[in-house]
Amino acid sequence: MSELTIGKEKEIVEVEEVTLFKQKHFLFLWIAGLFSSLSVSFFMFSQSWYVVEVLKLEASLGLIFIAASVPRLLFMALGGVIADRMSRSLIMFISDMTRALLIVGLVVLLVLDMISLWTFVGFALVFGVLDAFFWPASGAFCLLLFLRNS
Repeated sequence: MSELTIGKEKEIVEVEEVTLFKQKHFLFLWIAGLFSSLSVSFFMFSQSWYVVEVLKLEASLGLIFIAASVPRLLFMALGGVIADRMSRSLIMFISDMTRALLIVGLVVLLVLDMISLWTFVGFALVFGVLDAFFWPASGAFCLLLFLRNS
């Protein structure tokens, strides 16, 4: 609790402090964003390592980064529009669950030794599209929580 002095009467009004980390929805959003960004970073790092060290295709690594970046750029505005019209939490959940399934699929392909450069390009493309929907929904959800609590 903090105190606020108003006017000449020096009336003391109690103002309740609201912290976002005490809000259940914000904590879930924060954790989802943390895991989402970590999963994308881990995916990009591991695929880069695999392409350079195992496939020996250093020059082709740019294809993977382009495949991840271009859909993000193209679909980010569409992701924002959809986030305004649909359930933001559902968009984030579907995006993260799809990414998790993709990672499991990638591990299965790795175990079966069926990975090529084009496999990584395809996975990066889908990751880019999913990012284009996750981050606008996440940002809108966070802004909505902030506005509700202010």
